[in-house]
Amino acid sequence: METFEVLQEVGFRFNARFGQLIGRNLISNPIVAVSELVKNAYDADAGNISIIFENLKSGTSSLKIVDDGDGMSLSDLTNKWMMVGTDNKLRETYTTKGRRKLGEKGIGRFSVERLAKRLTIKTSQKGNAHALMIFINWDEYENTSLEFSDIKHKIIKISSQSDSCGTELLLEDLRDSWDETMLFNVRKELNLIRPININKVSHKKYEFKGTDVKIKLISYDYKTKTGTINSTFMEYAQAHLYGEIDSSGSGIVRVMIKSNISMSKEVINETYLFSPEDIDSSCGPVTYEAFVFLKDQRLYKSLDIDRTIFKDLLESYSGIKIYRDGFRILPFGDADNDWLELNAKRTSSPEHRIATTNTIGIVYITRDENPGLQDVLSRENMYDTHEFNSLKQFVNIAFEKYTNLQLSARKKAQKKQLDEGKAVLNNAEKSVKTFFNQVNTLQQKLTQTKEEKNSQQQAEKIVSIGNELSTLMNTAETSLNTVKYAYTYYRKQENFKSREMQIYRNIATLGISAAMFGHEALHQTTDAKVISGQIVDDFEFITEDLIKLKALVEELQKDILLIDEKADFFRNYLRREKQDRARYVNLYKALKTIAKQHEKAFRAINALIRIKEKVDINLLNTWGYEGDFDTIFTNLITNAYKALKKGKEDKYLIFELNNIDGNIEIIAFNNGQSIEEQIRPKIFEPLFSTYSDGTGLGLTIIQDTIIGYKGTIHLCPEYPETKFKLVIPQKNEPKEYE
Repeated sequence: METFEVLQEVGFRFNARFGQLIGRNLISNPIVAVSELVKNAYDADAGNISIIFENLKSGTSSLKIVDDGDGMSLSDLTNKWMMVGTDNKLRETYTTKGRRKLGEKGIGRFSVERLAKRLTIKTSQKGNAHALMIFINWDEYENTSLEFSDIKHKIIKISSQSDSCGTELLLEDLRDSWDETMLFNVRKELNLIRPININKVSHKKYEFKGTDVKIKLISYDYKTKTGTINSTFMEYAQAHLYGEIDSSGSGIVRVMIKSNISMSKEVINETYLFSPEDIDSSCGPVTYEAFVFLKDQRLYKSLDIDRTIFKDLLESYSGIKIYRDGFRILPFGDADNDWLELNAKRTSSPEHRIATTNTIGIVYITRDENPGLQDVLSRENMYDTHEFNSLKQFVNIAFEKYTNLQLSARKKAQKKQLDEGKAVLNNAEKSVKTFFNQVNTLQQKLTQTKEEKNSQQQAEKIVSIGNELSTLMNTAETSLNTVKYAYTYYRKQENFKSREMQIYRNIATLGISAAMFGHEALHQTTDAKVISGQIVDDFEFITEDLIKLKALVEELQKDILLIDEKADFFRNYLRREKQDRARYVNLYKALKTIAKQHEKAFRAINALIRIKEKVDINLLNTWGYEGDFDTIFTNLITNAYKALKKGKEDKYLIFELNNIDGNIEIIAFNNGQSIEEQIRPKIFEPLFSTYSDGTGLGLTIIQDTIIGYKGTIHLCPEYPETKFKLVIPQKNEPKEYE
C-alpha cells in the first residue's frame, strides 16, 4: 500500500487586484454600473433615488447616489456589503415592502470600483441618532503584493438625525469622461429601467412592486432632459403582437394589424393556440407584447403629438427589451442589439419584415419562474442556455406570423386587383365598342336619309337620327367616363408607378432586386404603352372633352417613359457581362456613367456632381468586374445624396481621381449632413445606419468590395465635411486571360 504524508491544508486566496477583476474588468459599461447601484437602492426599499454628477468639466469629477431606503446597520455593513458573494438576497428574497430583491450574486457593489477611484459610504437607519461612514480608496487594491483581505477600512460613527434614513454613495475621481451624450444615455436607461406602462393598450394588465419609486438625475454641468414615454404614444402603433406561455406549457400568440398598413386594407386580427407538444415551452412562463410603428409620416398626420417628438421617442425607445421582476436586463433592446435577429432577417428578405428600429417590445420574466434565464456576471447579457434559445424561438413566432399574414393578404389583394383591373379594362372596351357600333348605325341612317326621295319619310328618318344622336352623345359621355375611370384606376395602383421607387431604395443592398424590377417593369411598361397608345388612337376623334383625356394619357406615357428609363438603369446595372466577365475597366468612365444616371436626382435637390481627373484618364484603367465598381460608385453617390438632401446651399459631391505609384486613388467628398464624430467609428459596421430608412449596408458593401481588390477605404478626419479616401491597386490582365 502506497504511503503518503499530509503537508498542510490550503484554500483559495485572492490577490488585492481581485477587486479590479470583478469591477472594471467585469463590468465594461459605466451605464450598466450606474444601473446596478440604482437596483441596490431599490432593494433597500427606497422611495426616492437621486443621481448627482458634479465637476464634470473641471476639478475632481464625482457622482453621488442618494436614497431614502432602509439604510445599513453595522452588521449589514460588515457582513453583507463588505462580504463578496454574500447570499443574503438568496435567503431573504423579498424586502419589507414586498419587492423582489434583484441582486443575488453579491458582487453588484463592485460597480463603484468600475465607476470611480474613491468611494465614501454614509448610511443611517431610522430611529438611530448616528450614521456610519466608510471610505474606500480603490487604488490600494492595485498593490499586487497584498491579498484581498489584507486591506482594511475603518467604519466611523457620526451623529445624525434620528428620523433620517438611507444611504449615500459618494464616488470621486470618475474613471470615465461623462459628457452630455453619456448623460443622455443614462437618462434614457433610467427611463427604461422599469417597463413602459402599456396597460391601456395591452392584452394583459401588468403590475410591479415599487413602480412609485422616483429616480432623479442631476448634473450641474449639463442639462439633463427628463423625457418619458407613456401609453398615449403606444396607441399610435400600427400593429400589436402578443405572446404568452402559461405555467402548463401551453402557448398563445395574437397578431393585430391596423387597416392602414394591412395589405388587405382591412384590420387583421388572428389568434394562434399551441399545446405543450407544439412548442418548446422550457423558457416559460413568459409573456411579451410588441408594438410596431411605421416611419411613414402620412400615417400620423392627425396625431395630437408633435411628429418630431414622435420620431425622437421611437428612436430612443425602440427595440425588444427583456424585464425580470420589473427591471430591465441589459443590453437586450439596445440600438445595436438584435437578439431576435429581426434586422438580419429583414436584410435577407425585406418584404413585410419588422425591424427593431420601428418596434417597441417588452418581454416579461421573473427570477422565480424562469430559473433557466440567467444574466451573466457582468450584467450585460444572458447565458446562452436551452431556455434562452426557447425564448427567442417563441418571441419570433409572432413576428413570423405578422410577415406571413401580410404576404398572404398581399397575394389575395394582388389577385383581387388583377381581377378588378381586367373588369375595368373589359368595361372600357365594351363601352368603346358600343360607341363605335352606334356611330356606324348613325352613319348608315344618314346615308339612307340622303337617298330618301320622299320628304315625309325623310323627315321621319331625321327625327330618328336625332334620337340616335342623343343616344350617341350619352354613350360618348359614358364611354369617356369609363375610360377616365380606367386611367385613374391604373394611376392609383402601387404596381403601376410607386413600386419602382421602393425597389430603387432596396437596390443599394439587394442587387438582385434591380434585375427583378427591370424584368417586371419591362413587361409592365410594354403593356401600358400598348394600352395608352390604343386609347389615344381610338378616342382621338371623339368630342372635345377627349382633349382632356388625351392630355392625361400623354402624362401617363411620360410616366411610363420615366419608369422605362429607370428600368433600363436597373437592367443595365446587373448586365451579365458586367458581373460575369472580367476586363479592363476605366474607373473614370465608369464613375461618369453612374454619375450621369443620377444627375436628375441631384439636380432636383439643387446639388451638383463634379468629377475631376488629376491624371490622364488612361492611367485610371484596372482589371476587374465593371459591376463591382458600379456598386462602389452607386453606394457612394446614394449615401451622398441622402446627406445632401439635408444640406443647405451650394450643395456638391466632388470626386477626384488620381494614380499614385500604381494605386488608383479616389477622393469623394460632399458638404451635406455631417457624420457626427461620436458615430464615425461605427459607419462601416453592418446594419449601422443614421437614417430611418437606411439598411446600414452601403458602406459595408463598398468596404467588402474594395477589400476584394486588396484596396482600402477610410473616412478622412475633416469635419464637418464628409470625405472618403479609396485606394484601389491597379491590376493588369492575369496570365490565364492572355
